Amino acid sequence: MKIVIAEDQPLILKDLCLKIKRAESEAEIVAAVLNGRDALQNVMDHKPDVLITDIRMPVMSGLQLIEEIRKQDISVHTVIISGYKDFEYAREAMKLGVDDYLLKPLSEDDIRFMLQSLKEKITIDRSGRQQFILENLLRSSTYTFPRTQTLFPYHHYYMMLIMTGSYPTFSLDYMVAGEPADMLFPLTDLLSPLLMEKERLYLCQGKYSNECICIFCLNDSEKEMIDTAAQMILEQAGTDHLLTVCISRCLTHIDSIGVESHIMRSHLAGNLIFGKPGILYADVFSINTDTNRNPLKEEELNQFLYLVQEKQNEQFIQELHHFLIRLEDQQTTQQNLSAALKKLFRACFGANTESSSVSYDMDIDEFLTYSKNYRELFSYLTFLFQQLMKQNSTTVSAESEQLVQSIRSYMEEHYMDPVNIHELACIFSITPAYFSRVFKKYTGRRPIEYLTAVRIAHACDYLKDTEIPIKDISEMCGYSNAFHFSKAFKGITGISPSGYRIENRSAAD
Repeated sequence: MKIVIAEDQPLILKDLCLKIKRAESEAEIVAAVLNGRDALQNVMDHKPDVLITDIRMPVMSGLQLIEEIRKQDISVHTVIISGYKDFEYAREAMKLGVDDYLLKPLSEDDIRFMLQSLKEKITIDRSGRQQFILENLLRSSTYTFPRTQTLFPYHHYYMMLIMTGSYPTFSLDYMVAGEPADMLFPLTDLLSPLLMEKERLYLCQGKYSNECICIFCLNDSEKEMIDTAAQMILEQAGTDHLLTVCISRCLTHIDSIGVESHIMRSHLAGNLIFGKPGILYADVFSINTDTNRNPLKEEELNQFLYLVQEKQNEQFIQELHHFLIRLEDQQTTQQNLSAALKKLFRACFGANTESSSVSYDMDIDEFLTYSKNYRELFSYLTFLFQQLMKQNSTTVSAESEQLVQSIRSYMEEHYMDPVNIHELACIFSITPAYFSRVFKKYTGRRPIEYLTAVRIAHACDYLKDTEIPIKDISEMCGYSNAFHFSKAFKGITGISPSGYRIENRSAAD
């Protein structure tokens, strides 16, 4: 976001520049000048996204500056700042189409809110209004845009939900950035030749990081073309990436895509074959046709129980391997595979309750979410089994407690690094689910809560004892985003970082 600022009082100008830099890390102040004439020249030279101008200045006032910009048809978002609570100024500014009108003195919160609003407008300008509307429609479960037909004058619409790998059911999915489906290969270049004249294709990011949505805007209902497109996507992906393509019904109005995306996602969640690519056709009345809904047979479960009770570990692992091979041959859905594995581990190692020291559902969800095939899944399950078989050992408690202490020490030493829980788990060669479980058992807090507390404690020290800017302190405490830092800080201390610094300085004085 490139910004030009015009303010005839140097101290206010300097203060405004500092507050903007603290409020928005992606803002670039390309010029800060003391009169309207210099501001006009810089707007013409730099073509900024935003102009912030005082209303009264020498040589050329803020209103005259904006009038001249409008005459020259320069595209720039404008914000008026003024120390005069005069309705006439505000009314004149509104006539000129300014984006915001703020009264001095400006707080950092005022500036942050104003910049966030402008950022959204700039995003709309850059990405296109149609794309913005589609993104909003996809996030909605109701018909929220009843007048979009003028922007999308097509007769038929199809959607494709493309997912790489497994359906992400792991509750800690936000910890790991997946591989976005639309980054595997240029979908637009691949599919555009299939479109007729004046037909359009839009790509949108899906709900999950490993999901994208293709929206076809067509003048004819070309079901064969959609099938061809799905086959091309799978062929282009090859064997390196497992893709599942879910195709929607033919829609007659663009407003339906939000509701339809929910139907498609639900259909995909229940019918995705684990470890295998494929094409699915979503239908509001579709039923999972997988006849093997209970893949774990009673005699198999009894055999697993016997092996655990007799501590025949190697034999258990072999039986688990044979069990997974059978499920792979039967092309079991991820949903049924998940249910079978959770039932197996609950039966063999105890109930999955809040008071239990083990929580198998989270482990199974994690393994299925991040396993690309049955071979990787077997490796994860073997690790989990070995961890559970150790729990009756007299040394396991001491080992777990020592592990947690090592993790706490690492957090204390590396709180400034922008690491997440998944990365910490990898450093200590454990899975995130096991990490979260054992850490909470010995500390009473989730790992992210503990790490946040460590970071905020150090931030408090910096705020009390130094003059370091808050944005720099946030980076020194492991936060790349100052807004997230402020939110976390207020969540723990009950006050903003700037308020904390002022309060502690006043107490010291």
